[in-house]
Amino acid sequence: MEKIILIISIVLLFGFLIMNVISQQKRARSFMKMQDRLKIGSRIIFSSGLHGTIEELDKTTMKVRCGDHLLEAERACVQGIIE
Repeated sequence: MEKIILIISIVLLFGFLIMNVISQQKRARSFMKMQDRLKIGSRIIFSSGLHGTIEELDKTTMKVRCGDHLLEAERACVQGIIE
């Protein structure tokens, strides 16, 4: 009886771990798709909460207009695109 409970516990643990990995992969794919949709003129929000408009875009960095200021930031800082 104890062996059955141990086996069931191990199976449930591995199931939980697999579901966690799948969820992380899904979030990573979603983030990569959002990064691919970035273009000049896109309104974005940073992970810090700042809003701005992309004025220049490089492979890893971008220049964003936030009010009267022009900021240079990493593309990875973008939390989302404001539609």
